[in-house]
Amino acid sequence: MYIPIMIEKDRLRVTIFGGGDVALRKIKILEGAYVKVVSDKIEEEIRKYAKRIILEKIREEDDIERLISDSNFVIIATDDRKLNLKIRDVCEKRGIIYNLVDDRDSLAIFPSFLRDDDLIISFSTSGRAPALSKFLKEIASSYIKSLDVIEKIRMNIEHDENKRSKFFSSLFRDCNFWMLIERGEKDRAFLYAMEKWRMNYEIN
Repeated sequence: MYIPIMIEKDRLRVTIFGGGDVALRKIKILEGAYVKVVSDKIEEEIRKYAKRIILEKIREEDDIERLISDSNFVIIATDDRKLNLKIRDVCEKRGIIYNLVDDRDSLAIFPSFLRDDDLIISFSTSGRAPALSKFLKEIASSYIKSLDVIEKIRMNIEHDENKRSKFFSSLFRDCNFWMLIERGEKDRAFLYAMEKWRMNYEIN
C-alpha cells in the first residue's frame, strides 16, 4: 500500500536509467534536482535537463553499483525488462528508493498532480485506473483557481474557528460561488462570499 510523501527535489541526487520518452517525462518533473542519465542512446531534449549524461551500455551488476553509488533516488526506464529488474534488485539491496516505470510493484511511483504556488494536490489509483486519476485532476484544476480568493476571504472574516469551519463548509458546497470562480470573476466571488458571511455568521 502506497502512502503520499512530499520530497524536496532540490536535495535529490537522481540517476535515471534510460534515455527515451519516459525518461524525458520524468526528468521534466524533476527539474531542479541533480539528475544523471545513463543510457547507450539519449533523446536530444534530455540534454537540456540532465546535469550529467553517461553514454554506457550496462553489462554487469558492478556497473549498476558504480553508477548509483552517489544517488538517493533511481528511476528505471530502459526498454529492457531484464535489465530493469536487475537494476531494481541492486536498489533493493542497497536500500535506495526507486521508481520502476509501468510496474505496480515499484517502491515509489509518480502520481498525477496539480501545482499552484504553495498548493499541491496529487492523485493516484496505485496503477489500477490511471484514467480516473486524470479525470479527478481535471475536476480539481478548477478548485485551484480559488486559492487566492479563499485566502482573502479568510483574512476578512472573524477569527472564530467554529464559525469559520461552518462557513467554509457551506461556501465550498455553494454552486454560485464556484460558477463565479470558473468564469474568472474572482472579485465577484469574494463579494458573494463576504455577503454570505454577513448574512449568516456575522453578529449584528
